[in-house]
Amino acid sequence: MEIMKKNIIFSILFIVVAGCAKTIKESRVENPAILRATKCIAVLPLENLSGKVMAGYKMAEIVSSEIITSKRFGVMEPIEVLKTLAAAKIPLTARIDSMKAQKIGMALGVDAVISGTLREFSFHGPFAELGEGAPVVSFELELVDSSNGTTAWSGKVESIGKEAIDTSRNYLINHARNAVSEGISPLFESVNPRNIYIPCWRKPPPAVAATPSAPAQSTQQRPAAPPTSLKPTPVTAPAPQKTGPAKIELINASGKPTVVDIVGMTLLSNNHDLRKITDQKTPANTTAIYYKPGYDTEAQKIAGEIKKGLNIIRKDNLPNDVDIQIIAGKDF
Repeated sequence: MEIMKKNIIFSILFIVVAGCAKTIKESRVENPAILRATKCIAVLPLENLSGKVMAGYKMAEIVSSEIITSKRFGVMEPIEVLKTLAAAKIPLTARIDSMKAQKIGMALGVDAVISGTLREFSFHGPFAELGEGAPVVSFELELVDSSNGTTAWSGKVESIGKEAIDTSRNYLINHARNAVSEGISPLFESVNPRNIYIPCWRKPPPAVAATPSAPAQSTQQRPAAPPTSLKPTPVTAPAPQKTGPAKIELINASGKPTVVDIVGMTLLSNNHDLRKITDQKTPANTTAIYYKPGYDTEAQKIAGEIKKGLNIIRKDNLPNDVDIQIIAGKDF
């Protein structure tokens, strides 16, 4: 009877603990003066040790969004970081220490850099593989001054959310947002709101030179052209035309987080306009490039840059904001 009571008490305790959210956080403001002097921060993709596709990049986007909302600092977002580093031929390694962060910050032209490590980004529980259970996020962040490599702030968060059934990836993302919000809030306490929420790294566009006025038109009337026989002109549909550089979407369906770095950095280093990076839950066996009419030449060029022998397929119904879509499959 006594053993049964103990088992019942233990079971109740387990249910209470499993059903409650719990967040453990550490935050250290090591140099408030540097934080107050900082106006523009670059957020780097986190070192991804979680094993989840795109998680390190996604967490960097969440951190960027939280900083923008705070209106304490201007932000250079992860996609712009990748583009700028690729243009400068600076490789972005997985692990970034304070010395490396300083060099990157100087190359990007920002006051400070936030880097870090994502250790866990998943569900816990018997149905975790199905995307159900308690969301768990664990990460560390560090803000390093670009001028001298000094760590001005560091933080660490381990957060377990409430267990839920029939959840989706959005549930995990929302939990990660809450964990980031709790984890970096002490970073903002040393700085008053400054309404700095625009992309701070962008330079103003160059002044446009005045357009010379067109020469005055002659008012003298020209003789009328002789009448011609009216024959219907056959109408042919115009060939699809490009409206500018292709807007590219990269979808990672390989199940390997490193593919984003390989393909993304290759695209950016060749000055392609990479607009979106997303992940696909269902894996694709083969890598393929889809393009809108008019972008076949650019699709061929991209295929030669990232991998030989890729399937290049015309697709008329791509999203309006995408001209070329790259789906990286398990064969990459």
